[in-house]
Amino acid sequence: MQAQRQRSRGRYERQGILVEVSALERAAEECQADAQTRAARSRRDDVRRREQDRDLVARMTQAILELFPSCPPEEAQAIAAHTAARGSGRVGRTSAGRAFEPEALTAVVAAIRHNHTRSISYSCVGGAESMPGTLFVMSLSE
Repeated sequence: MQAQRQRSRGRYERQGILVEVSALERAAEECQADAQTRAARSRRDDVRRREQDRDLVARMTQAILELFPSCPPEEAQAIAAHTAARGSGRVGRTSAGRAFEPEALTAVVAAIRHNHTRSISYSCVGGAESMPGTLFVMSLSE
C-alpha cells in the first residue's frame, strides 16, 4: 500500500490493496508448493503445441500438393511451415487456414507468385509521380 498525490484532487490517496501478512505468506507457500506441477504442465503443453504445429504443417503441405500438383514437395512444405508459424498472425493460424478454405489459399498463391514470377518495378522519369505527363519506366527483374 502506498499513498500517492492526486494532483487533480489536491490530496493524497491510498493506492493498492490491504493484505494481512499471514495471508501473503500463505499465498507464497501455495505458489511454491505447486511450482513443480505448473512447470510439468507447461512442458506437456509445449510438447502438445509442437505436435499440433507439426500436424498442421503436414496437413497444409498435403493440401497444397493436392491443389497444386506441380509444386515441388520441398517448396510446399516450406510454404506450409511459413504460413502456419505460431504467433505470426498469418492466415494459416486462423480457423479458415486450418480448414483450408479459399481465403487461406491466398498465402499459397502469393508465395508461388513471389517465388516464380518476375517482379515489375516502376520508376518515375522526369518529375513527381503525381504530375500529369510523367513517364514511368517499367523494368522486369528475374
